Amino acid sequence: MENVALFTVIFPGNLAYFHDFMLSLQRQTYGGFKLLLMVDGVPDIEAELQPFRDSLRIETKFHTGSIAEVRDHGIRWIVAGNYDYVIFADSDDIMHPDRIAVCLEGLDAAPCVVNDVIPFHSIDNTGNGYWRDRLDDGQSFGADTIKFCNFAGLGNSAIRKDAFRAMSIPAGLVAVDWFLFYHWLQSGKGVFKHHGVIYYRQHASNTAGLSVVTPERLIRVLDTKIRHMNALVHDFRDFEQEIRRHLTLKDRLSNDAVFQKEAIQQLNQMNLNFFWWEETQYIHE
Repeated sequence: MENVALFTVIFPGNLAYFHDFMLSLQRQTYGGFKLLLMVDGVPDIEAELQPFRDSLRIETKFHTGSIAEVRDHGIRWIVAGNYDYVIFADSDDIMHPDRIAVCLEGLDAAPCVVNDVIPFHSIDNTGNGYWRDRLDDGQSFGADTIKFCNFAGLGNSAIRKDAFRAMSIPAGLVAVDWFLFYHWLQSGKGVFKHHGVIYYRQHASNTAGLSVVTPERLIRVLDTKIRHMNALVHDFRDFEQEIRRHLTLKDRLSNDAVFQKEAIQQLNQMNLNFFWWEETQYIHE
């Protein structure tokens, strides 16, 4: 029998959406998984879980801390469980009923699967994914593909035991998923799937988000990428030049109003569904 875990984190900012998330787990066509729920700052979570106890296998673990600390504890919890397959999800999203089945099928051929996402604000009648026009169904990708941007999140991915390992996550890191997958994909290729989509909710607690570029968002992207690359540069020295470029770019965007306005106008006119943290790759001095 397959040993499958679905891992997510619940925290106060996601609680309003948690019931809908749980309903989407209940509707999965593949039901042989265990929900590993990391609880961060929600002491009365049992009241939310009780309606689902009869239909889902649920295990909880409590830890309160930063994004990096909570995910670090979660990853170590998963490793200790020795699961064959791990499905990652965000507790404020909704999963297509076939999502786990699609992931498991993909993991037979590749060590990592990433599902497309559909933002709630752009759901259309065709159900097309946000990155469908940029990545083919079944397209292979490696660490180099996500070197300067990311689409492999801890909300739309799955991984096989042979590619999965715990590692020390630097304190204060925001893009934890990007850091982890850049390491995990060093030894193998992932595959992107159009099917089994995530209905991706946009709200104030989103870490990354998919939205219109504003001055605040652009500086946030730069800060996140600089912190991310600084976390990787000890093991991957080729990030040194890119760190310097992003520091220079941040300084100019912060101090040159004309340059900032032109950069933001250019990005918003590109009509491109950016990957997470990708925007700065299109700004040139």
